[in-house]
Amino acid sequence: SLSESPGFYLTAFTLGQFAVMLGFVWVLTHRFGTDATLRHLFIGVSVLALLTVAALYFAPELVADGTGFETRVRGSNIADTGSVAVIGLVLCLSGIPSLRGPMFWGAFSLFGVLLAASRTRSAYVALVVFLAIGVIFGGRLRVRALILPIAALAVGVFLLDVTSSTTNYLVRDTASIESMSDRIPLWEYLTSAVMRESPITGLGYFAASRVLATEYNPG
Repeated sequence: SLSESPGFYLTAFTLGQFAVMLGFVWVLTHRFGTDATLRHLFIGVSVLALLTVAALYFAPELVADGTGFETRVRGSNIADTGSVAVIGLVLCLSGIPSLRGPMFWGAFSLFGVLLAASRTRSAYVALVVFLAIGVIFGGRLRVRALILPIAALAVGVFLLDVTSSTTNYLVRDTASIESMSDRIPLWEYLTSAVMRESPITGLGYFAASRVLATEYNPG
C-alpha cells in the first residue's frame, strides 16, 4: 500500500522502523536465545514502569491526565502505561524471569497497580485473554496456580462497587462502551472506504488517521 499512501515518505519511514525493530528482535533471539530475549524485555518494561512511578511522584504532568479520582496514568511522555503493565504481568505470570517470593509479588503488584491506574480497557481485555489462554494451555506456568486468587480479587473489586465507584474508575465512561468511544462506527466507515477504493493493497499507513478519519469526524 506504499504507493497509495497520502504520506509516501512518512509511510516509508514507518516501514523502516518496523524493519529495524523486527530485525533487532530476530538478531537478539538468534544470537542469545528466546529466554534471554524475554528476560531483557522484562527488564525493559520494569524500567519503564519504575520511571512512570517516579514521574508520577516528581512530575505527574508527564504521565498523568486529570486530578484526584479522575486521574488516568497514560504514561504519554514515557511509554503507554497500559501496554507496559500488561506485558509485565504476562511475563510475570509466565515465569519469565523466574522470580520468587518478594521479588515476584513486588513486580506483580507494581504492574497490577499501574494497569488499574492506566484505566486502559483494551489492556484489561488483553490480560483477560492471556489468563484464559494460560489456564487452558499454560501447562506449568504460574498463571494456573494464581488464577483462582486473581479471579477472587476481580470479583471482590467489583463487589466493592456496592459501596464505592470502583467500576466507574476502572471502566471510565460506561456509556461509551457500546460504541467503544465511537471507534466502531469509525472502523465501519474506514472498512467501507478501503474495500471500495483499494481492497487488495489498502490505502496506505496514514490514510486512516490523516484523511479518512477527518472525513468521518473533523474533530
